[in-house]
Amino acid sequence: MTDTRPNIAELARLKVHLEAGLTEQDVERLVQGGAERRQRRRIRRTLGTGLVLGAMGTVLVALLVRWSAGLGGFEAARPAASVQSVASLHAPTQPARAAASQTASRRGG
Repeated sequence: MTDTRPNIAELARLKVHLEAGLTEQDVERLVQGGAERRQRRRIRRTLGTGLVLGAMGTVLVALLVRWSAGLGGFEAARPAASVQSVASLHAPTQPARAAASQTASRRGG
């Protein structure tokens, strides 16, 4: 078995070479830099969470508006219940003709 006393002396000698020898200003600068990095990370995380929540809210509002308009969410728009000819859509109906003639007679024309 090896002697532990030379190993301990070797560790003490290596420790001297590994120590950084930081001054008080160096330590303060490192601590402040770490605090600034944590602050930036916190801000990024908060902004990311806000953007995700905003996007989810926008999608929810769009779906609610679509649902309240009767389009049924993701379903396609339903076709009209009755199909009329194009000519009948453009031709004035009987009540419309009567209303137009009453308006014209009131104006004196």
